[in-house]
Amino acid sequence: MADDTRQVGLSTSHVAAFGGACGALIGFAICMVVGIGFYETVVRMAVLGIAGAWIGMMLKWLNDLLPRMPEPEEDAAEEPQGEEE
Repeated sequence: MADDTRQVGLSTSHVAAFGGACGALIGFAICMVVGIGFYETVVRMAVLGIAGAWIGMMLKWLNDLLPRMPEPEEDAAEEPQGEEE
C-alpha cells in the first residue's frame, strides 16, 4: 500500500539556503566582472541572497500545491517474461 504522508523533495529551509547561496554567488560574480567596490558588492550580494531565498521558498510552495502523479504498482510495472529456450 502506498504511503501518501511521506515528504518528497527538499525542506523549506534547504531550498531557502540554496536559493540564497545561489543569489549571493551570482551577485558576487557580477560585481567581480564589472569591478564594483567592496561595500556595494556586499549590499548587492545581500539583496540577491534574500531574493534568491524568497524565490526558492515560493517555488517549493508551488511544488507542494501541484498534484502528484500516482506511482505505478510494482507488479504492474513488470513486463511478462516469456519462456527462455
